[in-house]
Amino acid sequence: MSRKNWTDEKIISRLINNKTDKSRWENIRSLRQRPSEELFLKSVELTKSDNAKIRKIGVDILAQLGLSPRPFLKETLKVYFKLLEIETDPDVLVSLLYSIGHNKTNLMKSKLTKFVHS
Repeated sequence: MSRKNWTDEKIISRLINNKTDKSRWENIRSLRQRPSEELFLKSVELTKSDNAKIRKIGVDILAQLGLSPRPFLKETLKVYFKLLEIETDPDVLVSLLYSIGHNKTNLMKSKLTKFVHS
């Protein structure tokens, strides 16, 4: 059965429960191509987990959720900057910084530019 037929919940469950990273990026890429409000909210919820692996999954999904113009972009950047204030796990921080980098063009157009220049 192809990932195209899997529900968002099934793919997220696979990401959380897989013991290896073999199919990690294929699963994340598949979710990124499904920019629904439900998936956006679920991904934000993942970023609030007590488990760093789960927070990283949420960040990685949000990094490129949807095609340009990206839906939820402003909301995603707000989530990222709130996380930067409290996140301590190095792997999650690296994902956050890469994710912000993926959005640098749009970041300059947003009200969050003050964070870049301070």
